Amino acid sequence: MNHQKTSSIIIRAYNQAEKQIQKSLPISKDVQTYKIGCSQSIGDQIVLHNYFDLPFVDSLSKFHFELDISLLLLPQSKQEFLDEYNEVFQSLNIDKQIIDKIGQFTIISKQRLQIKDISGRIGYPSLINITQQCENQVLIKKNVYIIGLSSSIQVEQNNQVFGDFLVSQEFYEKTKKAIVLGVSSGLDKLFKQSFEGNISKNDFYQTLNSEELKQEFDEFYSKDCLYIKVRDDNIKFQSYLLVENSKNKINIQSTQDLRDIQQYEKCRNSFSVDKLKKEVGNSRDKFTIGRNQSSDIIFKSTAVSNYHGMIQYNKNRRKWMIIDGYQTDSEWKSSRYGTWLEMKPQQKYYLDKGQIIKVQNLQITFQQE
Repeated sequence: MNHQKTSSIIIRAYNQAEKQIQKSLPISKDVQTYKIGCSQSIGDQIVLHNYFDLPFVDSLSKFHFELDISLLLLPQSKQEFLDEYNEVFQSLNIDKQIIDKIGQFTIISKQRLQIKDISGRIGYPSLINITQQCENQVLIKKNVYIIGLSSSIQVEQNNQVFGDFLVSQEFYEKTKKAIVLGVSSGLDKLFKQSFEGNISKNDFYQTLNSEELKQEFDEFYSKDCLYIKVRDDNIKFQSYLLVENSKNKINIQSTQDLRDIQQYEKCRNSFSVDKLKKEVGNSRDKFTIGRNQSSDIIFKSTAVSNYHGMIQYNKNRRKWMIIDGYQTDSEWKSSRYGTWLEMKPQQKYYLDKGQIIKVQNLQITFQQE
């Protein structure tokens, strides 16, 4: 195939015992899916042309993953599409407009691997690590993300309008259990009073619907929000309600405020100090995750880095995303133990460059050659 730049996939697997194995998986039209597993886990030996056996890996089942390479076989441009199929179209005398329409459905912008867990195992989920930029960082309802080794973030509601919470009959009860982040001072004060148990239900709704908070109420009513449950190691869940607010302003009143914001923003990769001095309008679309006390979502587990990562609202895509690591002055620095997405059974996931699959103490990487 003229457009095919990748001829094989290098699979590397390694575990904590420092056992390693590397195999080359050829890319061919004849076989577009491969099974990956450990035949020795049941004392058997499998000989299949589309099966890759990882013999030392007792944490894998006989058929644990299915790797789909079909997207690597599709053209990435109109020229590649024509190079591949032009002779066929000419022989069939197909009209150019029809060829263009076929090309619209055939050409893809990015060739990627796809993988799914077919093991059927319960209790030991397969994980995909979250990198600085990858498809799997989009937060989807019911997805669970492992922060470090055993802490987690579970998505309860995503891309919901904050007004749905504000007018719901259960909102007072929610604010008693959830930490609300991203709103301005009046609403923030009210929600903190509720969370700390310092305001009655009647007083809460009276204040929420007061003339004093009307402007803030109207401003945040149509904002997108994210409802998550956070677990620190094996401690009980803590709920958070994150509200995006691109027009929110930081009020700098002292040099200390500026120093605090400098450290906070450095972690969030939003503004430099010089830029903060010029434009104090801070985009409140990022919420930090970490062990540091300045983080929005604070973990105590030592497996969580001080500046572990962030949850960010992408206004162009209208999606919430989770990001591992942060930008230093010179480079992007990932967290020590990573951020991982729990794979759901029988569901396909894209694999972007550099992503790792983990099952217990086993890690697997896929490199296109």
